[in-house]
Amino acid sequence: MTYTKKIAHGIAMVFFMKVLSIIISYLSRMLLARNLTPQEYGLFFAVFTFVALGNKLRGIGLGQALVKYIAEFNVRHQYNEIKTAIASVILMKIIGSVILGGIFFLMAEFLARHYFKHPDAEFLLKMLILLFFIKMLFVTAVQVLRGMQKVNTAACSEFIINTLVLLMLFVFFPVCQNKVNVPLFAYISASLIASLLFQIIACKTFPFFRYEIRDFVFISKKLLLFGLLVLVTGFGGQIISYFDTLMLIHFRSLEEVGVYNVILPSALVFLFLSRSISYVVFPVISELWAKSDRKRVSEGLRLVHKYAFLFIIPPLCTVFVFSRMFIIIFFGSQYVTGSAALQILLVGMLFFSIAGINNNIISGIGHPQTVTGIVLFSALFNITANIILIPHFGIQGAAAATSLSYLINMVLSTYHVGKYIKLSYPVTIWLKLAFSGSIFMLIIYYLKGLSTLNPWVELMLTTTTASLVYLLLNYLLGTIDFKEMKKYLLLATRELETVQPHVNVKKGA
Repeated sequence: MTYTKKIAHGIAMVFFMKVLSIIISYLSRMLLARNLTPQEYGLFFAVFTFVALGNKLRGIGLGQALVKYIAEFNVRHQYNEIKTAIASVILMKIIGSVILGGIFFLMAEFLARHYFKHPDAEFLLKMLILLFFIKMLFVTAVQVLRGMQKVNTAACSEFIINTLVLLMLFVFFPVCQNKVNVPLFAYISASLIASLLFQIIACKTFPFFRYEIRDFVFISKKLLLFGLLVLVTGFGGQIISYFDTLMLIHFRSLEEVGVYNVILPSALVFLFLSRSISYVVFPVISELWAKSDRKRVSEGLRLVHKYAFLFIIPPLCTVFVFSRMFIIIFFGSQYVTGSAALQILLVGMLFFSIAGINNNIISGIGHPQTVTGIVLFSALFNITANIILIPHFGIQGAAAATSLSYLINMVLSTYHVGKYIKLSYPVTIWLKLAFSGSIFMLIIYYLKGLSTLNPWVELMLTTTTASLVYLLLNYLLGTIDFKEMKKYLLLATRELETVQPHVNVKKGA
């Protein structure tokens, strides 16, 4: 299979599964929002975010390191080294989990009283430690599958765990008296089932017990060094949103935290395209870079920069215009105060769609320290902006700080990509897309003002008309190049080179 075909098929599969995962996750959020008060919703996700941030820090970037080195070891048929890398990462994550979990457990009562300011936070905090210990095993199994280029199987992981969470919510809502514990029990149960399932799949994909552990200290140092550098990269945009929530907990009420944790996931949905691309491209770029195939790395990034914006602008602009309607329909009128903040966040998602891809490319070619610097700078800016804006503007201030941080991230990451890879920045194309996107929004606003139809009919008619004009404009402006699309479609269907099989099952290979 050609690399072009491999990436195209992988992105298509991941994209499809991401869409399904997002839908299922959104259904779960809707169910929670409609069965919990904004305060209860805010309490759970406040504690969840706090522990999740610690969970990310505990991983010290080892997940990305594992994917990268498994891909490289696999190319060289170094299967003993793959086993060593897996064993090393699991051991380091367990040690980190025990240390961090112990600290959180001992501080649970203090944090519940003085930080979360709610007695139920103590139980949630202690139980969520167990959840993230279970998820550590699940995530590691998925990372092994990604490194072994089993993209389709790995892509199903998020959909499966989200589906299990939704099912468990229906199981626990009727039987739990304290409703704030329902999402806790649902997440723990779903993670346990998914973890067992994917560990079995990972062991079948790579026969872990067939090989030996060699050079444990040397490989562990490599993983740890890369992981420390990629620490912030591994959760790039998420670290900023984590800080938003943590600062809202300190400066504002749990109700506002609840509203923000409704609109933030709604905005983050629009990162699914860039995440789908990054999910597939990262291990392939690592492999191509290891083979010194710079030409295909450069060409692939050019296409990503060109078409990522093209496809994300219409749905993002649609939600921007109909933000109040989406919040009321999906979550209820008690969350509609987040409409303006959602619009601000959507602008930031446009920036981070490109920044996220850039960061994964830079890490994939072996410069995670650059991404660490970029994201740290963005995060420090975000913290400063949050301290200034949140006390005065609440969730709107948090949203503005996040969007500005994402803009900084995009500018810096695009600049550094150009330093490492010969790349012509598609500035002209971006300006054309900005123009056609503005026309798209103006058409929706104009038609929306004229219409007195049912909101859903109005949504369909206005967006369909605006989308047709958007596509026509981009064709006339030359943004959509059918010859180029045909060229890469033909490349994707040809078998120009053979990729080595993912593993040799003979002992001692």
